[in-house]
Amino acid sequence: MKSFDHLTIICIKATQKQVLEGFANEFSSKELQYQWRKNIIVRDSFYHYYEQKTGYNTIKCLIYSPKCKPDTTVFYTNLDDGWNHFVEHYLIKHNNWDSYYFSFADAPNILLPSFQMFNYGNGGHRYLLCQKEAKWIFYQEGNPLPFEDIERYKQRLIKKRVDTQLLLKYMRMAGWDLESDDFWIAEGDAIEYEQIKEFK
Repeated sequence: MKSFDHLTIICIKATQKQVLEGFANEFSSKELQYQWRKNIIVRDSFYHYYEQKTGYNTIKCLIYSPKCKPDTTVFYTNLDDGWNHFVEHYLIKHNNWDSYYFSFADAPNILLPSFQMFNYGNGGHRYLLCQKEAKWIFYQEGNPLPFEDIERYKQRLIKKRVDTQLLLKYMRMAGWDLESDDFWIAEGDAIEYEQIKEFK
């Protein structure tokens, strides 16, 4: 069984072909040619393919269809925020795909644990956030999704309201089992876009 202490990933209910076309549509052909390198990645598993951290000068994003859900797409980057603003404001806003953003950050070396789930598309949105700042905070916006355990959010201790296991459960109920090997295996080609400097 897979384990997670730091991961941000976006799952989109659209085919890989649709997502790749959406990505291309957001950049001009010149930008794609001169600022992004497109690679086909062959790998047995993409589990922990990226070590997601802040401070990268080069953005890399992987777009693949998981074996367990081949009619959907995983958008996975080397950025600790998963390049969430790009997916939300461009890919999903323009195409209205039903999409889920999941982020877990909980390990002994992580000073500020954070658990997030955002659902975009279908004409609405749902935000769920539980994280430690100066103190633990809990925030939600939008209507709860049918599979959410809303009683859990009433716990007195805020840090117990959402955790990694709860979000993994939500992901399974939304259609993706991150603890399954098949989620991390690509059905067909896995495409990676790598940001490069413009040629002179």
